[in-house]
Amino acid sequence: MSVRALTCDDHGFGSKQQECVICGRWPAKSPALLCNDCGFGSKREECCICEKWPARNLALVCDEHKGRCVKCGRDI
Repeated sequence: MSVRALTCDDHGFGSKQQECVICGRWPAKSPALLCNDCGFGSKREECCICEKWPARNLALVCDEHKGRCVKCGRDI
């Protein structure tokens, strides 16, 4: 089971909301995901880029990075 990745306001506000959190391509349309290890417990509420807490914005990825954990790169 995977968890939706989040970003803090520094990394997920304004035009950054539609950028891929891995490569920065625009527009990213797919939800960014965390694997069970990277999204366990309070980690799921940290920014997937800088690990700042709390993160409130949904993270997105481009089609090339879809289906992988955005922190460790494992296939989900």
